[in-house]
Amino acid sequence: MKWMRNLTGVGLAAMLCLGGAAAAHGHEAVAEEPIGGEGIDELQQEWDEYAVPHEDQLVLLEKLEEGVPFDAFSAEEAPVSEEVLTEGGVERTVQRYADGSYVVTTMEEPVDSADNDALAPFGTIDHCSVSVGSGYRAFNNCSVANNWSGIINVAFTASYEIYSGAPSQITNLGQVTQNCGVVSCTRPTLDLIQAQSTASSPAIAQAQSTVTGGVLGSWEVWLQLRVSDSGASTLTS
Repeated sequence: MKWMRNLTGVGLAAMLCLGGAAAAHGHEAVAEEPIGGEGIDELQQEWDEYAVPHEDQLVLLEKLEEGVPFDAFSAEEAPVSEEVLTEGGVERTVQRYADGSYVVTTMEEPVDSADNDALAPFGTIDHCSVSVGSGYRAFNNCSVANNWSGIINVAFTASYEIYSGAPSQITNLGQVTQNCGVVSCTRPTLDLIQAQSTASSPAIAQAQSTVTGGVLGSWEVWLQLRVSDSGASTLTS
């Protein structure tokens, strides 16, 4: 399952209640071990928050018991709906699949740096801010976040600059966070794949993790920030 979304600002990790923040490039927190009944209860609480119907929750629980991946984890399945929820300057895009599973990207609308003091921070994550000059926009400390049906959450922070008529670039990578439930995961990595955009490809930063065990088997998850002269976007596994 791959999908791309254009951003004016990028995800706010704190809104996903992610844990275990640490420095980028392989120096991150250890993922949680597989959890039992309590983890299922927490998972169902999140499903309730995202209005997953009770009958769909039963389908997802049955898939967990049988080790069958959710539709949201399959490259062969497409979302059946998409909704955009905006509240308090935070935008969440929720893509839903036929079995009730979902993928959520959370975005914070960037604000002018001069207005930052007027806004209360979310958790310990500072607001994404933007500075605008002649032919460029510079985004500072913006976070990109993705939530795969409450099973795994991945997010990271980055700063980047978008230029008109010149290569755009990712100038800094901050922290990567991860939270795994009812599965075990490797330490997430965060890499700058391409610092500057070219005529044919964007600048790319990628966070990646491997689901290594638990009821659903093993697979790779990744989340990219892609920056070009046309703007910023995300691409996910």
